[in-house]
Amino acid sequence: MSHLMMFAVAVILAGVVPTNAEDWQLYSTVGTGGNANLPNTLISVNHQTGEQTQRGSQGATPEQFALDVDPISGFLFGTIYTRPGIITRIDSHTGQWSEVATLQQHISALAFSPTGTLYGVSVNNTLGTINLGKSTFSPIAALDIPGSVVGIDFSPQGVLYIVDSGYYDVFQQWVRVVDVLTGEITSTIPTGTYNVGDIDFAPDGYIYIRQTTVGP
Repeated sequence: MSHLMMFAVAVILAGVVPTNAEDWQLYSTVGTGGNANLPNTLISVNHQTGEQTQRGSQGATPEQFALDVDPISGFLFGTIYTRPGIITRIDSHTGQWSEVATLQQHISALAFSPTGTLYGVSVNNTLGTINLGKSTFSPIAALDIPGSVVGIDFSPQGVLYIVDSGYYDVFQQWVRVVDVLTGEITSTIPTGTYNVGDIDFAPDGYIYIRQTTVGP
């Protein structure tokens, strides 16, 4: 059974990354707006306390639109917030990054399956697979949702979940289960009127979701 856990953080939480059951960590990049005091910096977030720890030097990691970890290499991969066609690889210890693929599509969310296949959703809500070596996006299906996808991740069992926001009301959002072979929505979990974003599964099955806060 899955459980929802909300995180309200002062930085822009671009994504979350599992390592193992003992020292599982959330990761994020800090945005440049608002009251951010570590812009373009990678941080880790303690999922139990919310404590944030700087990873690498300040300014070393550009703000990411989405983040996930490759279960094969252990590196973080993401999309740069201001250049969403660029796929990045990030060292979680130093924050150093490099461009590994340039796609024609703008990717709003990405996640690795437990077997290491990289999936993404384009800004027009098309689900597909990403080949980093060839810099290609292979569409699977257009998702039948009313708004825009803001986050995706796989459960430890390999089930794909997405978060999407309403077209007319971005504060009305849902968590949905998607068939990765067909793109069909198989179930929906309403989250209420929260401004939520990226999503990740902990090894114990809890779902962690970014909640963007406004104001101090």
